Amino acid sequence: MNVALVVFAKPPLRGRVKTRMHGALTPEAAARMYEAGLRDIVARVRMLGISVQIAYVDMPGGDGFFAAAFPDIPRFAQVGSDLGARMAAAIERLFRSGRDAVVIVGADVPTLPIAYLEEALVAVRQTSLVFGPAEDGGYYLIGVQHDAWPSAEVVFEGIPWSTPEVLSHSLTRP
Repeated sequence: MNVALVVFAKPPLRGRVKTRMHGALTPEAAARMYEAGLRDIVARVRMLGISVQIAYVDMPGGDGFFAAAFPDIPRFAQVGSDLGARMAAAIERLFRSGRDAVVIVGADVPTLPIAYLEEALVAVRQTSLVFGPAEDGGYYLIGVQHDAWPSAEVVFEGIPWSTPEVLSHSLTRP
């Protein structure tokens, strides 16, 4: 099975990342922390030996940062009105390019054990939809098989993003 792994990321711009930590950290320190975590997760996913791409939030300086930081990794700008729409668009893009399954992992999980990623890659070959549940009620990873699309797309519709109910709402979708 031809699986693509996509890191969903933002360019590490001051005042645009880790904003809930502002106050405890300066915007500059928060941006440096985010960049360090981004570099860590990209290094981890590269160890898996599969196709890795970066889908970045399109903001000024974004493509330039990713081109300089990860010149050998294909990248594309996220499109869509919310996180769900952006994930759906990225998945569709990769299915159109011939992938049989897509796994998306967030950039904000720098300590994620490589074994969790390996388990997700095995699971997405065996089942149509895979989640990596996060302690805050969301998920750090989603994987979907092409054969389950577009019906799996409903998993992104009407989700209260950035709340503790993200995963529970996603799991109740048909």
